[in-house]
Amino acid sequence: MAQWKLTDSSSGSSVDLVFPMNPKEFSPPNRTATVKNEQTVATSGSTIMFMGRDQLPVLSFQGSIRTEAFFSDMVTWTSKWYPLTLTDDQGSSWSILITSFSPKRRRKANNQWLYDYTVNANVVE
Repeated sequence: MAQWKLTDSSSGSSVDLVFPMNPKEFSPPNRTATVKNEQTVATSGSTIMFMGRDQLPVLSFQGSIRTEAFFSDMVTWTSKWYPLTLTDDQGSSWSILITSFSPKRRRKANNQWLYDYTVNANVVE
């Protein structure tokens, strides 16, 4: 099974964070048009629509963290303020800028590093 990964190429050579477990949910980037409607002053009162640039595509994914090492890696990688490359298990890649990382701890007696997380990102290319 192919693994998800984040790639940081900011230093000239690529460094990868390979996910030990693929996310369980993924919302791929979607297109959202920018449309403005205005009523004319004509007696018919017809509507004119103006279409602008598309809004910035966003994506999100959710998964589980089971180890302290992966939790630490996710905190470090999601704090980067420059674009990273996200590659999923199907080989699709996006250049993304992570906008949020939201871990939520789950209580388990035998694993204190069990978290569910959500990552939101803007697609920049």
